[in-house]
Amino acid sequence: MAMKSRKLPCKLKKLRASFCLAFTLLGVHGVQAKDSDESFHLKVHLNIGGLDQEIKHWPITEILHLKGVKKVKSFERDPVSGKIIPWEGVLISELIEDGMTGLLSDKRAQVDLVVLKSDINQALIPRAFISKYPMLLGFKKSPKSTQQEEDLYSIVPWSSKPKVLEEDLPLESYFLSHVQSIQLTSYRDQYSNLFLKRRTDPAAMRGEKLFVQSCVSCHSQVNSGSISRIFNGNGSYLPRPIGHPTGVKMISKLKERDWRSIGKYLEAYRSEGSGEGRQPTHSVQMHPDTERL
Repeated sequence: MAMKSRKLPCKLKKLRASFCLAFTLLGVHGVQAKDSDESFHLKVHLNIGGLDQEIKHWPITEILHLKGVKKVKSFERDPVSGKIIPWEGVLISELIEDGMTGLLSDKRAQVDLVVLKSDINQALIPRAFISKYPMLLGFKKSPKSTQQEEDLYSIVPWSSKPKVLEEDLPLESYFLSHVQSIQLTSYRDQYSNLFLKRRTDPAAMRGEKLFVQSCVSCHSQVNSGSISRIFNGNGSYLPRPIGHPTGVKMISKLKERDWRSIGKYLEAYRSEGSGEGRQPTHSVQMHPDTERL
């Protein structure tokens, strides 16, 4: 009995050490699982009036199974491979409506720009385009398997809805991989310094709208530079798409009247001192893959 009483404390110590190790490992794995789970959530942010707030989030693994959001299958051309491939996802318009549930009507009405973001890139898409066409957020399906990739994509229906190609918009930039968040904002919030102070010239106002909706996807990198870079050395605006690479397809769809309006806007912007005296909220310059005018 004496021998057993001396060994009992030793066994208890070992047992306690084992329990401590088990709980420690459980805690570590629990934190890792939580962090991993949080990193795989699609988040919706509202950015109006300078205030950024998260208003909704869903686990990415549940995107295709959300209540009240229709699952859609589509065959669209992959902008990278050029091949028609199957996609499966949900309508971004319905995700937006779900995300804005509970918002006051005035806040909802101010949202006219949707920014899809990955870890390194973003796609700036007019809300009107998303409402007009069945743009998807979903997954690329393997043609030889029922399985799908884990990466979340934004998908433009330019094969199933060819009328989309008639839009004067940079459609290829709307395809984004590794989508992690949706920002609901407005052009005025996103590009407040690109809006003219004097709003009396109809042609300049039309050019402002064209520039903000059609040009900022490439002319809005956050690197150094300003809108003055769109002018030549003599300070005159180049009224035609000189220098634009052939890959910028939407440029060819702008009519002569459009270019004149954009010219009017840029000249008005420059005359207000915007080009030299103040920097736009998002510095205006060409996308790294394109040449400037």
